[in-house]
Amino acid sequence: MRVMIKIIVNGKEYQFEKELTVFTLLQYFNLNPYRIVVQINESEVVPKESFQKYKVKNGDRVEFVKFMAGG
Repeated sequence: MRVMIKIIVNGKEYQFEKELTVFTLLQYFNLNPYRIVVQINESEVVPKESFQKYKVKNGDRVEFVKFMAGG
């Protein structure tokens, strides 16, 4: 029996077969890690140097914030 984990990403629920790193999640959504800020559970901002190590766990709420040019 497979155990799925649920992660909320920018308000939408997704299911995965295992815990993912932030970097793997960014790849899944085809996002550039150099142009994004990642916030976990509305409180913790993950430093870019930790993207490949930080594990997103079951029930985590992840917010991707993109930088936009303009003025």
